[in-house]
Amino acid sequence: MTVLPMTDERVFALLPGVSRTFAISIAALRGTLAADVATAYLLCRLLDTVEDDTTLPEVERRTLLLDLAGGIEHPEETGAVCDRLVRLEGRITATPCERELLLESRELFLRIQTLGGQRAAVIRRWAAEMARGMAEFVSDLPGQRIQTMADLARYCHFVAGTVGGMLTGLFVLCGPGISERRRRLLEEHMESFGRGLQMVNIIKDCG
Repeated sequence: MTVLPMTDERVFALLPGVSRTFAISIAALRGTLAADVATAYLLCRLLDTVEDDTTLPEVERRTLLLDLAGGIEHPEETGAVCDRLVRLEGRITATPCERELLLESRELFLRIQTLGGQRAAVIRRWAAEMARGMAEFVSDLPGQRIQTMADLARYCHFVAGTVGGMLTGLFVLCGPGISERRRRLLEEHMESFGRGLQMVNIIKDCG
């Protein structure tokens, strides 16, 4: 069976089902930037789905996240790891839309390969760092590896600072009216931008 890259229509159909709030923000974007950010977000949600599912043993999740990082950086290695994602069906306690995303992971990776070199490189760089960082904090007991504020800051970098870097890279490449001065400002604040988004989610969940 021939596998084709995920289409724009499919990306935007999956997005609302795997996003609590991000889909609303992406809807305000246009053109290539909107499609690229939506694609990048689906990849992040793919990683989140593996990280968050405590029904999978810690060792399995860590290994899978590290292998996903390798596949993100080296497209020729994605086939085997995508096969493993498909085999999680029936074992993982994900939502129906998250399960669809797992089952269509190969199409998502193929879509990223079709992007322009710089755009794909931005997504790959930050998503691979996210996957490796998530692997570092995976535990059978939620929160076990976050004991200090320094731990929390490091975790927030991996799950959100990387998103700030990814979005900033895509804004610079595809966003309208990005002057050199604005680019410098975006890059200066990309870490705090991403961490701020994550802290809002943490505070909301604590409440």
